[in-house]
Amino acid sequence: MNYSPRAPYLRPHDLRGANLRYCLLTLLSQAGSPRSIAELRAALEQLGLTVGGSDPNKVISDVLRYELRLGRVRRTERGRYESRYRPNTTVRRHRARLQDLVAKARSQTNGTN
Repeated sequence: MNYSPRAPYLRPHDLRGANLRYCLLTLLSQAGSPRSIAELRAALEQLGLTVGGSDPNKVISDVLRYELRLGRVRRTERGRYESRYRPNTTVRRHRARLQDLVAKARSQTNGTN
């Protein structure tokens, strides 16, 4: 059987779960210095992505707390996080996912599928 993985379907307001985690990890990695939750949210919105949920800052905080427990981010002070070491292949995979999500969001805002 020929298996072809589908690209993740995403509407701009549906960013959550693994997609949100990968996007946040990529943004933190690219920043190179600690970022606040508000800065991360602004960076996502600048890319055309929004966080699902009634309180996006809380959702981002919860995601970063989860990643903190896994050792992928470090909390530098209240509400500020930085990326920790991740293998290059993981970084590339997460970056590719972010690019796919941004392209999908842009195509949906332009009215094309």
